[in-house]
Amino acid sequence: MSWHPGLGSHLFNSSLANVRMIFEFFGTSAHASSFPHLGRSALDAAELMNVGCNFLREHVPSSVRLHYAFLDAGGPENVVQSYSKVIYAIRAPRQDVVKQVMERVKDVARGAALMTGTKVEFKVVSAYSDIVSNSVLDRLMIENASRFFPLEYSNRELEYAQMFSSEGIDGSLDCTLDRQPSASTDFGDVSRCVPSSCMTINCLAAGTGLHSWQATAQGKSSIAHRGMHVGALTIASTALDLISDSSLLSDASREFHDKVQNHEYSSLIPAEAVPGAF
Repeated sequence: MSWHPGLGSHLFNSSLANVRMIFEFFGTSAHASSFPHLGRSALDAAELMNVGCNFLREHVPSSVRLHYAFLDAGGPENVVQSYSKVIYAIRAPRQDVVKQVMERVKDVARGAALMTGTKVEFKVVSAYSDIVSNSVLDRLMIENASRFFPLEYSNRELEYAQMFSSEGIDGSLDCTLDRQPSASTDFGDVSRCVPSSCMTINCLAAGTGLHSWQATAQGKSSIAHRGMHVGALTIASTALDLISDSSLLSDASREFHDKVQNHEYSSLIPAEAVPGAF
């Protein structure tokens, strides 16, 4: 069982499978004005890859998401860039779809290298599976969480939240069991190995951008600490129920095995991958 700080309080029982890849293009440097014909632009290759992937969006399932960003554009404009580096994230509701799209993105990169007379190398740097939900644990988590809601905030906390958003704070609990995936998490890999359940507990002013300095700043607030406390209480209460009633644990285990028995877990991170900065 786990919890995640966020906007609003609800189950986090569905997610998008995700793989992140780095693509490096290697070309030949030359003076961009005097000897352009001698250069082979790694920057051109990366740009053509991005163009190709933007066209690819039309030919993948509508639930697929492609994100990219330049990590290295190759240097000054008056020299043909001999090196470029771009990172891609590929998301989809199922890991098998991510794998299929990943192979197509690799082909686009190979084509971009061929068009520009450059070489390309690529590697997976991180990957997440989609969450395997467990209705037994999810219902228990919601039942226990409901004991601590609605969250009540002091006037001082409400004033603090106004510094970040005019929308106030959402102290309610959404008890919806079937949620549409929109984010990715490494908890998805955990859920493919053991029966699992996760919740998001509100720790932020409504409307705060996630993965922003505003979210980081609020992490030290009493609003966030209250969310953390409720998350811990919810997990502990659910664990106590499972310890006290072995039939609940058996039901959760049975549902887990029914869902994963024909889907052997395999991470998209290759065995030879090592941690590194990128």
